[in-house]
Amino acid sequence: MVDAGRHTSPFEIQRQEQKSKLTSKVWARALEEGDELAVELFDMAIEVLAGGIGSVINIVDVELVVIGGGMAEKLGQDLADRIGRQARPRILHPSPTLEFVVAALGDDSGIVGAAAIGRARLLDT
Repeated sequence: MVDAGRHTSPFEIQRQEQKSKLTSKVWARALEEGDELAVELFDMAIEVLAGGIGSVINIVDVELVVIGGGMAEKLGQDLADRIGRQARPRILHPSPTLEFVVAALGDDSGIVGAAAIGRARLLDT
């Protein structure tokens, strides 16, 4: 899209922030500043992600969807709510108790979860 002549700010923000790649901080700033192309791409990403999550819910029937990662940390519960709104129409039989939330532990979620599984297995033996 940039090669086709559309302007977008993430690469400028990346340089300003001295980041080696387009990090969640860069994207969050571009979205906050209302960069038209960044918003368009982000909206598409949410739509695609919500489609995948909706498909998984149809197969697995979960009660809680936890959204994690850098973008979730930067954008908070609003991101989880947007994904939930996009996913719900794709769910065949949505549970009234289904929730979409942002990971409370941030980047530590994976290690805490792994430790909890390890502890549970030790206690079971």
